[in-house]
Amino acid sequence: MCYLRQQDFQGALLPIDNHRRWLLHVPIGPDWEAERHRFEPGACAEMVRKATGVPGLDVDIRGVLPWESAGRVAARWRDGSLFLVGDAAHVMPPTGAFGSNTGIQDAHNLAWKLAAVLRGEAGPGLLDTYEAERRPVSVATVEQAVLRSKDRGRKGGDSGPPAGLADDAAVMLGYRYATAARDTGDAGGGDPTSAEAADGATFLPADHWSGSPGTRAPHVPLPGGRSLLDRYGTEFVLVTSDARWMRAVTEACGDGARLRACHLPSGDEPAKKFQAQYGVGDDGAVLIRPDGFVGWRWTGTPAGRPAAELSAALARLTYRESSPQGERA
Repeated sequence: MCYLRQQDFQGALLPIDNHRRWLLHVPIGPDWEAERHRFEPGACAEMVRKATGVPGLDVDIRGVLPWESAGRVAARWRDGSLFLVGDAAHVMPPTGAFGSNTGIQDAHNLAWKLAAVLRGEAGPGLLDTYEAERRPVSVATVEQAVLRSKDRGRKGGDSGPPAGLADDAAVMLGYRYATAARDTGDAGGGDPTSAEAADGATFLPADHWSGSPGTRAPHVPLPGGRSLLDRYGTEFVLVTSDARWMRAVTEACGDGARLRACHLPSGDEPAKKFQAQYGVGDDGAVLIRPDGFVGWRWTGTPAGRPAAELSAALARLTYRESSPQGERA
């Protein structure tokens, strides 16, 4: 994709087949009808010649279409059994290529919650967390896409990036759902405030993806070229090296939510990396949601029965209790 800036032309040139078919984006004002005359086939062919710098180029104009580059987020994402997902919930400029990613993440967040409620494994309150989690992320992501659309001048040699521009990886992977409050067993630190939850998401750089509730579960390499991320995806997963937590999974499996254990033998390299990446001890455990986000974390075995703690956490995460307490995501 080439951004072109000349004295009498500005636009972006993109290849379609890297050979004969190309797409030229040209900025126009808000009134397409008033500027339609600028885009007759002959005028467009001349525009392409200016863009390419080839005065005698033989140009065949196949089509001309106006489109709007906008940044908008719906005020509400749910009305009863109707949920907004993807472009129905948010539109953003293509700069950053966040649109499809954000829409797929919406669907991923909503799908496991719908499935759990429809199967009777979660309370209906779980569905309210869809908007609470995804809308702040979308607001912040749309803002990043708009900032990038204003950043084209730097690509032409102007001054540095605009204020507030976050790293691409942080925007795509580093957000934290504000439904997390405080890590069980942690001394605290770094949790979102209610103001942040209302105003938008906080994007965390890669060195802050520490396994705290509400964040995307970090990658840990496993033998055979696999990842710990491959163990997540269809149910809740408790990751631990401690046999007491393994027994707790067996006892808690009858509590409604789908749950299985992932045991990383203590002392093995995967277990060491898991503990470092997820911020737990050798006797700790992390509960991962079906969408791959950390739902609950114990830095060590609780003072009470691990099975009771695990059952209570599952009940909170799936809204199968009348007055949720504690931290969850």
